[in-house]
Amino acid sequence: MKYYGIECPVCSQVFTEEDDIVVCPKCGAPYHRDCYLQEKKCKFISLHKEGKSWQPPVGESSSAESPAQAKRICPLCQAENPKEAPVCQHCGRFMPAEPAFPVQPQEKTDPEDEEDLSGDSERKTGDPFDERFISLPSANPDVNPGGFFHSAQLESQQYDEGVNGLELASFVGRNNAYYIPVFYRLKHFGVSRINFSVFLFGGAWYLFRKQYLKGILLSGLSLLLQIASIVFTYFFSEQFWEAAETELLHGRSAGTYIPYEEYLRWTIEHCSLQEAFLMYFPILLGLLNCVLLIVCALKANAGYYRFCCRKVSRIKSALPEDLSKNERYLAIFTAGGINLGAAVCYCLCALILYGAFYNM
Repeated sequence: MKYYGIECPVCSQVFTEEDDIVVCPKCGAPYHRDCYLQEKKCKFISLHKEGKSWQPPVGESSSAESPAQAKRICPLCQAENPKEAPVCQHCGRFMPAEPAFPVQPQEKTDPEDEEDLSGDSERKTGDPFDERFISLPSANPDVNPGGFFHSAQLESQQYDEGVNGLELASFVGRNNAYYIPVFYRLKHFGVSRINFSVFLFGGAWYLFRKQYLKGILLSGLSLLLQIASIVFTYFFSEQFWEAAETELLHGRSAGTYIPYEEYLRWTIEHCSLQEAFLMYFPILLGLLNCVLLIVCALKANAGYYRFCCRKVSRIKSALPEDLSKNERYLAIFTAGGINLGAAVCYCLCALILYGAFYNM
């Protein structure tokens, strides 16, 4: 909805295309950004209590939208998206300015029902619908455990296993501003993006995200391939490479660079098939490990999405029925999150093993 031609409830000035307009996440009333930050609360508290949405005053209406206005431009990649798209279909960023989903009113525990923004300096200068304000749930059960500035939009998103977006964000915990758009694209468009953390850290990422079985399997297989490469190099390959280097450096000064093609030519001329296999087998193991990490990096986000949906569904089914909404979200948040200790332990063990085999 466009608000051009409607008066701001605070300053009574008519909105224009040049104005910076934000809307109340409860009732949808529009404001100039400076006016909203000045008031620190919505002017239509009565609508919040009655569970109603703001409507334009009689005689005022928003301007008709042209075909160009029916599209929304992503501020990050400048790609065109349908107006109702909550995230960019190209880069996955949350679309700013307008709520992508109808915002449902929520009950307030504060008797004055005020939305005070004075305690949050970031929100004073930021976009109220920017993904930066998807934060971690609070440990205080008296506060909205989501802590999400637009939790109603997330709560309206439905994912697999009967899980909503706010439950997924609570379970993911740290860095959920990255994963929720990824999950949305997986659910609605069937596309994902490569997870570079998996390619760089391997099984440590799975352990960090509490996917222990996958983490142990990938860590063990990756360590096995790398240790096998070190052992084959030490006991078999090294003698062939030293012999090749000695012969190829004959008549040349020490330290001369030898192209890889000359090593291959020497292998063909002087080595049998079995000797050539032993010489290059460690390199093949290294390539196999690299391919394994690439495949896991391509599949990691989809696997993590299924893992989160499955775990949240099990957690919800195990919770008592008499728990409040806040307590349910807090229980999901506590069961999810990350395990930094497991990832650090894996990295330390890997370094110790590498060091032991390299010093053989």
